[in-house]
Amino acid sequence: LRDGCSALEWHSYHFPNCNEIHEIDLGRAVRHRQSRKNGNDSTTASSQHTFPWGFVGNGLWRDVFSCDPREETVADGLSNAVSPPLPPAVLKIMKSEHPYDQRNFQRHRRDALVMERLSSSHHLVAIYGYCANTVLTQAISHTLDDVIYARENERVKKWSPHGGYKTKPPLESWMGKDEDGDLLATRENELGRIRLALGVFRGLMDLHEGDGTVRNREWLPVVHADIQSKQYLVDAQTGQ
Repeated sequence: LRDGCSALEWHSYHFPNCNEIHEIDLGRAVRHRQSRKNGNDSTTASSQHTFPWGFVGNGLWRDVFSCDPREETVADGLSNAVSPPLPPAVLKIMKSEHPYDQRNFQRHRRDALVMERLSSSHHLVAIYGYCANTVLTQAISHTLDDVIYARENERVKKWSPHGGYKTKPPLESWMGKDEDGDLLATRENELGRIRLALGVFRGLMDLHEGDGTVRNREWLPVVHADIQSKQYLVDAQTGQ
């Protein structure tokens, strides 16, 4: 810690559950996606926008894989379904180009610890497991980036690990709608922009102030070092 800073007691806590991580069969997750691709050539708008099974993408620090840790969504007759179910979790593994040293172990420990402390927050992704430089979290279908730049992504082809260079499907094909038929999340009207901004602010508020539970009364603000729209997730079914 820097001079003038003092840690709280819970800052030293450590709650790894490595068995949950090591029992995940990534190969099965990838095979599941491939069987969907090869087993049914009929493609609809709903099947084009589903969250991919297997390798999803990566950022500066981690490779991301969607998975079903306990095989809870592998149902009979899935190959005949119009659209595969959303994977329940994503496994984020530190990229091999980064050193496996104490500094990075501590980074991931703190990251997992903050998520555990804030597990009751409705504005932060739920954590399911953590071990060393790997974390297992809730899967959310899209990013805020997908919503904000939806129209641009419909026109410009971008590379994807699932299909090469292609445009993304229209916002209307994957974003849910309310009872009036309006999109649950959009930047294209004033109310939509306000809702998106409030979602961003509520997540930051929980990081800065804690989630208000008794155990978090002793809280020091958490500063996020990489605020970007793609760091925020949006559930297409709820718009939140």
